[in-house]
Amino acid sequence: MFKPYFQIKNWALAKGVAVRSSNYEVYGAVSNRISNHRLLQ
Repeated sequence: MFKPYFQIKNWALAKGVAVRSSNYEVYGAVSNRISNHRLLQ
């Protein structure tokens, strides 16, 4: 059902598909910094 991006790259480019990626590690780090900053104020 699913294919790696490199296998559908040409199709995606032809169709104008916008490709996004997730980086949950970075989101978690930013969220922790914001939470800790609010607690210290």
